[in-house]
Amino acid sequence: MSSELISSRNRGMGLLLVCLVMWLLASYTWQRNENPANALEQTGFVVDLNLASESELSLLPGVGSKTAKDIVAYRTRAGKFQSVDQLKQIPGIKKARFDAMSPYVTVGLQD
Repeated sequence: MSSELISSRNRGMGLLLVCLVMWLLASYTWQRNENPANALEQTGFVVDLNLASESELSLLPGVGSKTAKDIVAYRTRAGKFQSVDQLKQIPGIKKARFDAMSPYVTVGLQD
């Protein structure tokens, strides 16, 4: 084989390797930014259960619009949350959902 052919193959393989590494890095970065929990961790986002609107609650991991409505309805019916653990009394909030959302909620108890 001629040295030009080998050199051309090496450049082609090198370019392919660089493209692969760039794609992997871009994919990793995109996945981290697309995960709402990662975004919340990076910003220090915390929601007060006694003050949050449905739209704010729906930003929490594992909480969609229905669960957000259920949380607000519970708060309206039962009064202010005294503890985050009260979320477990809302139908549909089981251990996994509670564990996903609990790091991002607080109970401020402001009057």
